[in-house]
Formats: sequence, structure tokens, C-alpha cells
Amino acid sequence: MFPMLQLFGVQIVRLFFVKTVKGIIEELKLQRGHQTISLDEYMKLPSFIVDIKSRCEKHDEKYDFYCRFHGDPCCVKCIKDKHKDCRDFDPFVEVLRDIKTSAKVSNLEKFNILLENFETTVKYLKSRITTIQENKTESLNEIRNLRASINEHLDEIEKKLVDDLSAEYDKIRIKYDHLTSEMENKKKSIQRLQNYFSKITLYAADLQIYVGLQYLEKLASEEVGYLTELQRKGQLDEIRLESKFSSDLKC
Repeated sequence: MFPMLQLFGVQIVRLFFVKTVKGIIEELKLQRGHQTISLDEYMKLPSFIVDIKSRCEKHDEKYDFYCRFHGDPCCVKCIKDKHKDCRDFDPFVEVLRDIKTSAKVSNLEKFNILLENFETTVKYLKSRITTIQENKTESLNEIRNLRASINEHLDEIEKKLVDDLSAEYDKIRIKYDHLTSEMENKKKSIQRLQNYFSKITLYAADLQIYVGLQYLEKLASEEVGYLTELQRKGQLDEIRLESKFSSDLKC
């Protein structure tokens, strides 16, 4: 707002603005028959149109020619300054004549086609968004189904591993139970021999002791041979119970 006009109120400011706009519109009368537009209509024009000047800003001269090479309107001084090497000029008044019905304005119909193309593209993209959302839902369902199938398969593998481990345990346990039972019996036999030995040395005659010791040594040797044979066959080796996983199951 112009400070000097504040003293006279809003009415004067509006009047000054209207007159200024009318002056601009008068400058746009580049051809006979141009009608003055209302302020409301003028304010609807885009800013890049309003900013267009009817005179050369550099030389303050009216535009007389149109340079086809540069696509610029130019005044007489512009031809000397910027367009001295250009050869293809049209009178500016001829360029503006019937501009609203010229081929250039007719070509603006391409904007309608371009708009339709963008609208079609937007619809396509929106449909693609819907489609990929459906694809995502389908893929998530497939992943969940795969997870369920994997879990079921893992349950089967786990059951087999547990069953195999239990069977191996039972096999080893039976073997150890059998050996333990034999060892208990052997231990009792050794205890009896030990008891015999004590009584023989206390109560038997010399000949009895001699023969008895020979007999006890033979029995003891047999028991030692039994233990040696167990060790030779690996019956007393340490056995480690563990699950046997295939290589493709290990992480």
C-alpha cells in the first residue's frame, strides 16, 4: 500500500489501483478492436501473462518485428543490437493478427489431449497401487502357508530325530544293563573267591592250601580274561549318545 494514500482512505487507493490497471490494459491494445476487460477478469490472468510488457523494456520502444530465429518480439533498436545477424523477421502486427484463431491457439487443444494422457496415467498408477497391494496380500498368504508347511515338516523331522534318539538310547541302555548285571554277578563270584581264600589260609592244611590256591588262581585268571576280552571288543568303551543331523538341516 502506498503510504501517501493512507491519508485519503481506501476509496482513493482502489481508484488509483483501478486506473493503474486500466493503464496497463491500454498498453496491451496492440491491435484495433481490442476491448478493455474488467478488473475481475484481468485479475484472473496468470502472473506470467500480466508481467508481459507491450513495449521493449530495454529501449522503451514498441515492438515492430518478430524474429523467427530467436522467437522474440523486437523493436527497431533490438534489430541493431541483438538481431543484426538475423534475416527472418515478420511484422509484429501480422504475427498478432487473428492470434486467437491462429494455428498456435488451435495447438492449445493438445493440452486437452495431454491432460487426458495424464489422467489416464494417474488412473493406471492408482490401479497399479491396488494391484500391488493385492500382490502383497497374496505373497503374505503364501509366506504364511510356507511357514506352516515348514513348521509341519520340522515337526516331522523332530519326531523322527526324537524317535531315533530314543531307540538308540534304549539299545545302549539294554547293553549297559546286561553288562552291569554280568559285572554284578562277577563281583559276587570274586567276593566268594576272596572269602574262600581267607578261610583256606586260616583253616586248610598245607596241601589243601596249595591245591586250593591253584584252583582260586585259575578262577581269578578266567575273570581277568573276561575283563580283558570285554576291553578288547570295546564293550567298555565310552559311548556318546547324540542326534545325527543331515548337513542341510544344520544352520
